[in-house]
Amino acid sequence: MSELAQFVSAIPPVTRTITLTSLAMCALNALNVVPYMSFVWYWPAVWNEWQFYRIFTGLLVPHPQPMQGLTEIYMVYSFSRGLEEGKFSRILPDYIYYHLIILPIIVLATFFIAPPLISSTPSLLSALTYTWCVANYDQTVNFYFMQIKASLLPAVFLGFRLLVDGRASFFQALIGMCAAYIYNCIETASLGPLMSVITGQQMLEPPHRVGTTATTTTHNVWYYSQGYLPAPVWLRTTISKLTGIDYNSRIFQRPYGMMFQAKQPAKSAATQTSFLRRMSNNAFQGRGQRLGSTKE
Repeated sequence: MSELAQFVSAIPPVTRTITLTSLAMCALNALNVVPYMSFVWYWPAVWNEWQFYRIFTGLLVPHPQPMQGLTEIYMVYSFSRGLEEGKFSRILPDYIYYHLIILPIIVLATFFIAPPLISSTPSLLSALTYTWCVANYDQTVNFYFMQIKASLLPAVFLGFRLLVDGRASFFQALIGMCAAYIYNCIETASLGPLMSVITGQQMLEPPHRVGTTATTTTHNVWYYSQGYLPAPVWLRTTISKLTGIDYNSRIFQRPYGMMFQAKQPAKSAATQTSFLRRMSNNAFQGRGQRLGSTKE
């Protein structure tokens, strides 16, 4: 097997499908075999001419400009592979379930908000970017030769879309981030990171298990809150039958809910002092008699 085939086979299945489909559409457009406009979302063609494939290809067709198109494909590949191998640990049903939640939100929002003829690749890319940043909030990433914290990347990405591609691309990216934000709310059973900022509720990252080489220091998280949303049993059973891998077994089970615990606000020193004073005043009180004296 050639090195290229080994590299492609090592890519997780969902990321591999997305990347190869985008590259194929990019090549067909570059060779003038199938024009770019045949792939993008155009709702009159979807409903009147039954071109339902546009709903799928509109999410994956890259920018028609070659360099920007290849950059988008690479970024989708990088963030998707990082999620599939990292956050979802190559558990195929859970990653598919992630897309089954965010993609309908993107499609519906684009139908009501975006122009009728548009590629929605920025929406998918921004959704993947946001979810990856939630799972890797403390890492440093390179964004067009700039090193920034992953927690700042979603805002930088939106600003970049507005300045470089214009308002339409900005709103497409914003739709994708809103879809990923809704997913984060579902997986954490909360109102999402913005509520943590508004309410000031700090999150505590649990320490690593004993015996690991990682540090056991507990980190405070102010902006992002992580969680996990397993796929339903019917989806796991279906994919298990198609792949021959039992995703219902215990080794593929991960708990639903938040990975971080809410930090309770610490009591102030004055409150602690008053509490100790009350305890000292109420507990173990004597009668006020000297040692050895007798009661009159």
